[in-house]
Amino acid sequence: MKIKRVEIVGFALLIAGLVATLFFAHQDTFFTLFFGMSLAFSGYFILTLCSLNGLSINHLIIIGILIRLPAIFNVPSLTDDFYRFFWDGWLSASGISPYLFTPRELIQEITPLPGLFAKLNSQDYYSVYPPLLQFFFHLAYLLSKGSLASFIFWTKLPIWLAETLTLILIPKILCALGQNEKLAKWYFFNPLIIVELLGNIHYEGLAITGLCLGIYGIFYKKSLLSVLGVSFAVGIKLVPLITLPFFLLLWNWKNRILMSVQLMVFFKDLFDLEEMTHFFTSLNLYFQKFEFNGSVYFFSREISRLIIGYNPIAYLGPGLQIIVVVGIIFLVYKWLFEKGRRKQAGIEMIFFICLLYYFFSTTVHPWYLGIPVFLGVFLPYRFIHLWSWLIFLSYFHYNEGGYDESFWVPVIEYVGIWILMLIEIKKRWEYKS
Repeated sequence: MKIKRVEIVGFALLIAGLVATLFFAHQDTFFTLFFGMSLAFSGYFILTLCSLNGLSINHLIIIGILIRLPAIFNVPSLTDDFYRFFWDGWLSASGISPYLFTPRELIQEITPLPGLFAKLNSQDYYSVYPPLLQFFFHLAYLLSKGSLASFIFWTKLPIWLAETLTLILIPKILCALGQNEKLAKWYFFNPLIIVELLGNIHYEGLAITGLCLGIYGIFYKKSLLSVLGVSFAVGIKLVPLITLPFFLLLWNWKNRILMSVQLMVFFKDLFDLEEMTHFFTSLNLYFQKFEFNGSVYFFSREISRLIIGYNPIAYLGPGLQIIVVVGIIFLVYKWLFEKGRRKQAGIEMIFFICLLYYFFSTTVHPWYLGIPVFLGVFLPYRFIHLWSWLIFLSYFHYNEGGYDESFWVPVIEYVGIWILMLIEIKKRWEYKS
């Protein structure tokens, strides 16, 4: 093992930035946060531009695993979602369905921790976390014995283990694609993946592992593993549903049936009509009322305000989702007639389906980019990795407490990304032709 000086500098910057962000930055201290992430991304871009010839892929996997360890032991400071995880885990452990009552409806009852209710960010909403994810909350609560600090550890451990499996599988998929396995470094060392998914407990980390198993199973003809992986991803997060066209069209009818059965098992807790109604009611309100760091939505909203004088999110949100559905149909149709390496083209298809979904969403939190960053490893597009840094500008809205939306943040974040994306797409088309 021989590491060049510039690579040592890259690792030093990456680690320093990660430590600064994980242990010293908070959601409302934007400049500390963005400085730490910029430091980490400086090291990241140095490492991704280096060949790393002195390190084998096994060395990179081990470094990727170890570099994630500090993120297990910090207290999440960029989100308060983990309080709701704790609340839902407590409800499940108490024999109460998280889909039956909102936190406010139970405030008169005994709560697991004094002051917990005040820290919840969706006090009037039923839980929107799928039943399989509720299992992890329930298990973590039981293992923690009601201790919040212990609960944080037990919720992070499955993500770290899942990330370890992802790090092992990505190089294998790259080899199947005939690509350099060291391109895995684009995922291994991405600071957003480490800080948001593991450090701040976002279960996109588990969903990514499920999708990784799904893609691995496709290329290595392990259909059962592929089905179980994708089913698991959808059971953890609903977003992977938009990737299903790729898998369903490559699986045989037996695999499709197995997928359906697996999803029925994962979602059986929602077979109760009242619980299902509560779950989808809260999910629908998410699309109609929540807005944060949207791109197409943001610019459309500002133009609409100038014309009609109010925020049309109740109509604009669902309207944009219709555009997404039409766009997905078009991308799938285009893929069906793709010549040559159809599986690789399929990964490109679901990559752009994810981008289409997020570009037209009303809400795009930084951790949402986990899946596109993962898929981007197998493709020649680098704008997604730049976006994974610039999206941290969105925390400026929280600077010094509260929430104050700045017009210029999405302008700076998205205009540059769109320009680079169009340049790279144009180069891709020219290469194909």
